[in-house]
Amino acid sequence: MKKRQVAILDFGSSRLSGIVGQRGVNDTFVIKAMKDLPYEGFYEGEFLDPVELESVLEQMITGLTSECERPFDRLYVGVPGEFVSVLLKEKTLAYDRKRRITDREVNDLYDAGLQLKSSKYSVVNRSAIYFVLDDKRRIVNPVGLHSDKLGGYISYCVADVNFEKLIRPMLTRLGVEDVVFVSSMLSESMFLFEPEQRDRFALLLDVGHLTSTLALIRGDGILYQKSIPFGGGHISADLSYYLSTDYAVADELKRKINISQKSQTAVYELPVGEEIYTFSAEKANDVVRNNLDNLCEMLEDCFRKCEIRYPEYLPLHITGGGIVTMRGCKEHVANRINRVVESISPNLPTENKPTDSSKFGLLNFALIQEENENVGFFQKLFGRR
Repeated sequence: MKKRQVAILDFGSSRLSGIVGQRGVNDTFVIKAMKDLPYEGFYEGEFLDPVELESVLEQMITGLTSECERPFDRLYVGVPGEFVSVLLKEKTLAYDRKRRITDREVNDLYDAGLQLKSSKYSVVNRSAIYFVLDDKRRIVNPVGLHSDKLGGYISYCVADVNFEKLIRPMLTRLGVEDVVFVSSMLSESMFLFEPEQRDRFALLLDVGHLTSTLALIRGDGILYQKSIPFGGGHISADLSYYLSTDYAVADELKRKINISQKSQTAVYELPVGEEIYTFSAEKANDVVRNNLDNLCEMLEDCFRKCEIRYPEYLPLHITGGGIVTMRGCKEHVANRINRVVESISPNLPTENKPTDSSKFGLLNFALIQEENENVGFFQKLFGRR
């Protein structure tokens, strides 16, 4: 019997990633095809160049298809945090007698918990922070237990329908008919944090090129999510402006910066072709610090507006390619927001960079869905489209 194969498409704010893969040993992945393509991306809920996007999608699907030994007929598409909101609902269903809880009861609870009144959104995922039985116990999985009530604190990830209205027709024209939309932040969170850690809350910040997403996680769901209009590209743009250099040079310089550098006479030397660019380390570091201070102000605003109570000591885990690779940035953010800050990335032998978190989180989520499709247990985690 052949192992299940899945295909995923991950929308970063500057790169489009696609993977076709299978489950390997010890929860690793066997990659059959993988491509990363640059594109203009999105910002504040809009794709910057839809025409270019369709062209890049064509390159992606053609490339993945040509590399695969066997074709894929279903594509899991990650919806970026920019296009997703989280709704929390408490719901209880009462029965006329004790019954054994099955997936059917769980799905009935999810169905009853939310009735969308707006056609602007569609449910892409639904999952429980916890379930409650008739003895008031809070549990992670009620299936198989007996109760005359089933309640739950449920997290619904709802996506802007304009995302699907743009992407689905493009994929249809490319011959991809079966498309499943999934919250990128939820799949990433479930992948990066172990269940025991999620049960105690987890705080994740994915910093991309143009935009970032902050999420508070507990159990199998997201309690709070907020998109932040900041990314590593903002730092590169400011370096370009204040150091009077090309954006491409500034973007490369960013990768060499260490903002812990204190010497006022230090310089960064950057070889580009046959030319060596020299920049004041003090000036470059100040530009980065100012950008990080802007990010921290937006983070603090998110923390203030979050109505969910969670431990104040909860560390902030940062992933994505925006700032994690820049030396001294985590420490600066930690001091500024007065919170422990740690980087987090996939726990895999080769795909273990912060830039890998989103796409491999989506691959992992898709494989779980496929592996459990016949059993039906994980239907409660996904609002299948």
